[in-house]
Amino acid sequence: MNIKEAAAKTVRVITVPPVMVCALCVLLFFFANDVIPSVRDLALTLVFLMVIPILAYPVAAVVPSLRRQGNEGKRRLAFILSPAGYLLGLVYGIITNAGRDLMVVYMTYMFSVIVLLVLNKLIGFRASGHACGIFGPLVAASYYVGSWIILPCAALYAAAVWASVYLKRHTAGELFWGSVASAASFAVSLALGTLLWRIPAA
Repeated sequence: MNIKEAAAKTVRVITVPPVMVCALCVLLFFFANDVIPSVRDLALTLVFLMVIPILAYPVAAVVPSLRRQGNEGKRRLAFILSPAGYLLGLVYGIITNAGRDLMVVYMTYMFSVIVLLVLNKLIGFRASGHACGIFGPLVAASYYVGSWIILPCAALYAAAVWASVYLKRHTAGELFWGSVASAASFAVSLALGTLLWRIPAA
């Protein structure tokens, strides 16, 4: 393994969706004006958006029928558990009357996975879930945390795109459409949240 390959694999690990979700939640909790207002909200948001989706991997390793399918079994289970976790987040937000911005986060993840399912499963048009899981959190962080984080986010995104293309995990087109899916989901969620809550945008 050469240095470029090692670097690319490291970037891929750092930018997997669960890590990005965790980083986003921590940033929002500490730097983003009560988007995630309490420790309870932080913990539950991590459960809904990170822990439940990532359960696909240990569960697939234990269940014999899924284990025989290898990575495909993990991906199929992830496509079930991810929407389930995101939906639970939305329900929690509605029940607890969460603020607009936390609901925007929940809606963004829910809409993103719906768009990916439609593109990849129904239409057969490949969009990268990895890019979606990277670009969405970076857009949300840049919007809520402040302009100082835009440059680091752009650098991380560029590194992730390079790593995916270098390792031939995705084409540039797949990465582009995965990114568009998350950006569009955030924009729609923000517009919907502003309309429903009838408060000025952040």
